[in-house]
Amino acid sequence: MKQEETNQSLPPTICSAFLKQAEKNLRKWGKQDLETLGLAIAEETGELCQAILQARDEGKERKWIRAEAIDLAALCIQTINYLDNPPCALCDRGDGQLGHSEFCPLND
Repeated sequence: MKQEETNQSLPPTICSAFLKQAEKNLRKWGKQDLETLGLAIAEETGELCQAILQARDEGKERKWIRAEAIDLAALCIQTINYLDNPPCALCDRGDGQLGHSEFCPLND
């Protein structure tokens, strides 16, 4: 496998694309639990691999690789957000939602 020269820093436009997709996911699906995020990451990893193989073997446009990589990165960002802001154990309703219920004594 040929190793390409890499840039030492990520352009802001790439990071912005990751965050934009993560926000889009939150609007569409809401905040998801860790298990759901992990399964979605596995699915997106497969889709990224498929896009790479299709570009290599079937001549599919490389823009699909980029799109799948952004989807995967967004889910990783959502996972980090979940870990940094876990659901409240006192408020856990079993639905994986983050934050406190209106009755929680820890509610701000």
